[in-house]
Amino acid sequence: MRLQFMNFYPAKSKMHSKISIFLLISFLIFILFLSFSPESGYPTISNPVTTHTAHFILFAGLGYIAALTFGTCPVRWYKTRFWLFLVLFTLAYWIEFLKSYIVFNNQAFSYKDVLANGTGIAIGIFFRIQTSSKNCHCAFSSSLTHPIGTKSGYHPIGGIELIGNNPCIPNIIGQTFHWKPVSIQKNGLVIRAICTGKEIVSLPHLSYGNIWIQKSTTVQSVEDRLSGYMDHSPFPSIELRYLSPDSSSGSSEKIITCKNVEHKNPIHFRSNLRRKINKAKNNGFYIESGGLELLDEFYKIYTAHLRTLGSASLSRKWFRELLTHYTGGFCGIFLLKKNRHTVGAALNLEYHGFYENCYVAVLKPFQQDYGSYALFEIMIQHARQLNCQIFSFGRSIKGSGVHQFKRQWDTFDIPLIWLRSDKLSINPRKHRWVLGIWKKVPYFIKKLVNHYIAKWIY
Repeated sequence: MRLQFMNFYPAKSKMHSKISIFLLISFLIFILFLSFSPESGYPTISNPVTTHTAHFILFAGLGYIAALTFGTCPVRWYKTRFWLFLVLFTLAYWIEFLKSYIVFNNQAFSYKDVLANGTGIAIGIFFRIQTSSKNCHCAFSSSLTHPIGTKSGYHPIGGIELIGNNPCIPNIIGQTFHWKPVSIQKNGLVIRAICTGKEIVSLPHLSYGNIWIQKSTTVQSVEDRLSGYMDHSPFPSIELRYLSPDSSSGSSEKIITCKNVEHKNPIHFRSNLRRKINKAKNNGFYIESGGLELLDEFYKIYTAHLRTLGSASLSRKWFRELLTHYTGGFCGIFLLKKNRHTVGAALNLEYHGFYENCYVAVLKPFQQDYGSYALFEIMIQHARQLNCQIFSFGRSIKGSGVHQFKRQWDTFDIPLIWLRSDKLSINPRKHRWVLGIWKKVPYFIKKLVNHYIAKWIY
């Protein structure tokens, strides 16, 4: 398979920019003409509400057309939208201010008109942001339907194909959240990522991305190549996630905890762990497994657990898309039950012998009865039935309570590296006060914005 690096700004986008600039200048002249012409020169609007509406419509058009001049790539100009608004709002303010000094215009300065102008500008820019990605002509934009393959001269970082390396994942993410899959090749790297309209991420809502590197690359130069690409990337904001090829690296607090489940290595649980698994069975827990037909039960447990934690939950659509369109491996649900009631749930994915527990939740009252142990024991056995080599317990913070639970299963940790080209102004994962505010928001409000909030916390 031939991989080719393409120009970020195609020729037609330059023509599009010239047309947009012409439209902007023309529309601005039109607004100035209407603003400073004598009242007798155009129909008089006596209704103040209608006047404010006219101001809103005119400046909404100005905001939209001004945003057009930045091209169709939302990532390219996303961070400049505030400066664009400030420039246009200042212009609108001075237009209203100067109108009051023109004798033949006979119009008094009105803060309501200024407010209508500013609101229109903000709505115009916002609407452009929402529609720009749908019309994006970025040369990297693509539908990823095929694996890179071992003959391409590239291999995944660390040499292990993970869930994120499955070519169907970027498309599923794109379909669910209305984002665009992108494919980039540069500096001996192949990066399959998602354009969220704000930044490039490989991959959102997964702990790691789909990044391949030349086979001749040494472990020491992996991060150098990734950092080098980010320093010279055409994208102003990019985040790359990958598992460190050096498992001894202690620089990252995020880790993936894994267990070797190959058949050639018989599984022997330590006595204390075996005792907890047996207690769970004696307490009446049992497991039911399946696919899409179990989605409703899974989602009830998942959302109930996140409400307890005070976190936002992803939409049902995300899990339905996974269960419906995931190919190339196993995708299924496990339900933990007691007395015919579902008290825990998990959703697992498998790809090329790598089996990962992606989402798991056990209701708090049943955690003390060792329900989690019964659930994980069955999932590990299922990974062995599929002839997998590695079972992943998923991401956690090193030294946390969740990490301590995973260590009981005779596991090993792989450092998880997240590289960003810029720093988030507010990272809700690190700023506990953001979570504190969210917990105090009334539930009926949370329900309205829950999925939108969760969409952007990835």
